Amino acid sequence: MPYEISYAERWALYDLWGGKCVWCNLPLFWSDYEVEHLIPKHLASPENKEKRREALTRHGLPSDYDLYAIENLAPSCGPCNSGKGRRIPTLAPAITELLNKAQKLAPKVRKKAAAFAKKRDTEKALAMIMASDDIEQLKAAADFIQGKLKQASESLLARVHPALSGLYDPKRWNSITPLSADVAFVADGKTGGVTGKHISWQCPHCSSYGPWNGNRCLTCGQMDVPDW
Repeated sequence: MPYEISYAERWALYDLWGGKCVWCNLPLFWSDYEVEHLIPKHLASPENKEKRREALTRHGLPSDYDLYAIENLAPSCGPCNSGKGRRIPTLAPAITELLNKAQKLAPKVRKKAAAFAKKRDTEKALAMIMASDDIEQLKAAADFIQGKLKQASESLLARVHPALSGLYDPKRWNSITPLSADVAFVADGKTGGVTGKHISWQCPHCSSYGPWNGNRCLTCGQMDVPDW
């Protein structure tokens, strides 16, 4: 039956699949990623009974396989999830391999999500991050999660800020200081710079949105003058 996974399960799914789209393998940012059903959920409807049976048989799955379970889920980018990207046809052999991976990761996803679920305030903080554009609420929620859930990946918390969405290698920047709802200062322990989500922050040499230290892009090292 239809089931909408919790924010904690979304987070665990994203983390354990490496923060990349299952189809095109490009890095995903927390604020942009979508949950993909490896065997499309529309096949769960009665009118698609024969197509569902064919797909389950092709991939060696039982007739009662739950298309809404974590064993059938993976992270995806919007274009691929909507069918405009590199999504593989449902009956393709490669889907079998992805389903095997999803089944192996499912217990870990549930275990990690359960650790989050024990903290009711954490669920509220994650919901706040998903819904809010207010920088003070974002900071308060992120601070809470960082303090209460040290086992959570710092790189995931960093990606909550929309200014990080244009960086080529967001995992490099382990210190994030929001400057506004759209701009943040990032550092990696050796150097640091400023980045923003507007296209004017994009480096003409490497296409990363900086970060910028003066007029130097810290991603590629080339010099330019960002249009601030």
